[in-house]
Amino acid sequence: MHDMNSGKSTLYLRLNWAYFTLGVVLIIGVYALYGVNMVRWRNSPDFGWRTMYDSGPNVVAQVLDIGEAAGLRVGDTILSINGNPYSTFDELFFKVRNNEPGSVNTYTLQRDGKTVDISITTGRIGFNSVLFRSVPLVLIGLVYVIIGVLVFLMKPRATESWLFFVMTSFLGMHLSYGAPSDLMRPLWLFDVRLFIDVLFPAPIIHLALRFPKTRTFLKKSPWLWIVPYLLSFLHFIL
Repeated sequence: MHDMNSGKSTLYLRLNWAYFTLGVVLIIGVYALYGVNMVRWRNSPDFGWRTMYDSGPNVVAQVLDIGEAAGLRVGDTILSINGNPYSTFDELFFKVRNNEPGSVNTYTLQRDGKTVDISITTGRIGFNSVLFRSVPLVLIGLVYVIIGVLVFLMKPRATESWLFFVMTSFLGMHLSYGAPSDLMRPLWLFDVRLFIDVLFPAPIIHLALRFPKTRTFLKKSPWLWIVPYLLSFLHFIL
């Protein structure tokens, strides 16, 4: 009986290490892809403004230096670019703007009930802007990932250590991917970011059910731990 229990314990520990190693490899891959993008972004076009997904493609959410110099304001609603109306992010990113540095984009805006035309010469983002916009959140996110790694290494046998590692890793990647300086390529990285954002609550709930002690209802129905993950996957698919 002792040998059987010892064998199960060894197998459990090996599985924990295998999952941990796989997790670390995936995290390194996620950060490597983002790092490649950061290097490329220094040559990306700077249009002088940025929008946000929650405000829609036509609303100016942030004004950068060249946009401010041209008279652009936060909250301006863009009716058309170079005479071309648009309504989706795909049209904004790939169809209606001139992307080449040195080219000029003319924006027809709605501001305070009036229509205004503003022309902005496209610049380059440059290394300093990438450093300012993206790198701080990447470093903060890495701190959380490293904390999770250290906790796992201290107690690799504990399920709670594994869950804490998963939770801090998702939190870290969520933060690190939070401020891209330009489009992430390949474009499916946006799906990776969405997956991280949507799945992030599941390990938090799972850890809360196990720490500081396993909840009574989870002892009676151990399979319930999977429910938060199923809900997150369903949310991601939708």
